Amino acid sequence: MTLRGIPQGLGVGQMNAIQGTVTVMTLTTLATGDSQNATGSVIPSDFVIVTTADGTNKGITLPDPNKYGGTPGDCFTVVNSASGQTLDIFPPTGGNISAAGANTASTLVVNKTKAFYLVSFTSTTSVWVASASA
Repeated sequence: MTLRGIPQGLGVGQMNAIQGTVTVMTLTTLATGDSQNATGSVIPSDFVIVTTADGTNKGITLPDPNKYGGTPGDCFTVVNSASGQTLDIFPPTGGNISAAGANTASTLVVNKTKAFYLVSFTSTTSVWVASASA
């Protein structure tokens, strides 16, 4: 049996539904600013826990479904765990999250979780919906 901790703001059901590798990101060196597709800021797995973010304006970007072989219904979960900063989560270039407009970030405050579901995509755009934890 494998035991694992449950990050604050994440339900047991969400932990049991994880179908990939959990990745812990430290945004002190990974993302250098609040911008879409910043160097190294594309999330590397379907479940990411952000533990550190130095200063304000830190951003990460959802992966381009054309580059990873995406299908509608794909889910990427981001946990902002004790980073001390609000995070901006951007869609891939040309993408849209929850009808906010192309290339517009969705914000995630400290100690909260958001799941991003891929609704549809073409070669130039993708449509996502975000579901936040309470």
